[in-house]
Amino acid sequence: MFSKGIDDLELLLNLTLKEQQKFKKQATHYIVKNNQLYRKPKRSLQKLLHVVQ
Repeated sequence: MFSKGIDDLELLLNLTLKEQQKFKKQATHYIVKNNQLYRKPKRSLQKLLHVVQ
């Protein structure tokens, strides 16, 4: 019933602080939409936010 996105989200939430900082340094952003976890490159994040608004 639940998509793999939920499992990925659980993994992200359970990361250690050091791992979280490592993720933040990468140029990728994670968003949750329709119970799915998406990984978006920074440059498309602006377009995405534009669409959401």
